[in-house]
Amino acid sequence: MQAQRLRRSLLYTPGSDGRKIEKAVGLDSDGIIFDLEDAVSPDQKPAARATVAAFLRDRARDGKKEMLVRVNQVSTEPGILDLLAVVPAMPDTLVIPKACPRDIVAADVIISGIEVSLGMAPDSVGVIPLIETAEGVETLAEVIRSASRITGVQLGAEDLTKELGVTRTRQGAEIVYVRNRLALAARAAGIDAIDTPFADYKDEEGLKADIAYCRSIGMTAKTAIHPGQIRHINAAFTPTDAEVAEAKAIVEAYREAVAKGLGACSLNGKMIDVPIAERAQKILDKAARINS
Repeated sequence: MQAQRLRRSLLYTPGSDGRKIEKAVGLDSDGIIFDLEDAVSPDQKPAARATVAAFLRDRARDGKKEMLVRVNQVSTEPGILDLLAVVPAMPDTLVIPKACPRDIVAADVIISGIEVSLGMAPDSVGVIPLIETAEGVETLAEVIRSASRITGVQLGAEDLTKELGVTRTRQGAEIVYVRNRLALAARAAGIDAIDTPFADYKDEEGLKADIAYCRSIGMTAKTAIHPGQIRHINAAFTPTDAEVAEAKAIVEAYREAVAKGLGACSLNGKMIDVPIAERAQKILDKAARINS
């Protein structure tokens, strides 16, 4: 498995629009998902494939901003052609839509073959399964175990609610179950839990409420469909100065307790034990990655 990346915001941008691709690179999202699937009409897919592959080959990268590509469904011809075109250009990660175990295994075999043929290290290219079908939800744990190159799992609520025949709402009650299930499965596997986009990019208050909820259940990142959403997502998934200060105090207090042979201690009237100290350390680690 690849080293853990900083992921708070991942911005979708059409792979067919070179101007938007160049603009996206200069934005503050932690990653860019070049979309070859839903954002590209069928007649434009060959051109989009070539545009994204050329960008990935020619662009000098410092490794800080993750470059991802959402390919077409790998059980289709466009999906296979996407893999053959973009994997040699070495994206950081591929997003596999309508993910199910057989598609992830198929994608892994194809990617591995390309890596071997080009002398790339195994698992050079990461994979994020996009869970957006009932089958994907029901086989979620199996999907995540289907390839060692999986570094995160993402929810796609629009296709899922379409399949279920339910209305996608601002409040999101219709996806509460799958959100919670995905967050738990991702945490159990030690990978990122990436939330679905908030569709109404003009509704800032709705976006903030949506982010607050997904963060409260254990999601670690969120996708964006508009540049204006990035700052809100980054802010929500960035520890505040107060959170960092509290985490430092907790870690220091617990270390002092351990040095005295104690398994727990008290700080400001609250008990500090192993889980609380470890959670505080994760906050410090994340803050360090953001500031590096």
